[in-house]
Amino acid sequence: MAEARQQAEWQRVSALMGLLANVNRDPKHAPFKPADFNPYAKSASESVVTVNKEEAILLFKQIAQAARR
Repeated sequence: MAEARQQAEWQRVSALMGLLANVNRDPKHAPFKPADFNPYAKSASESVVTVNKEEAILLFKQIAQAARR
């Protein structure tokens, strides 16, 4: 429960930090997002994993074996 509150606080604070950074940013720079300042925010690169065909087959076989147990 304490971690959920901490994450909620970070959401609020990071929104304010993003607003402040966007007000003072160079117009040529891309706008900031609250996730840029939130340590709990997951980036897209963390949630996407790229594997080749052989790795995918091996992973599928391991999952299938584990499901049989």
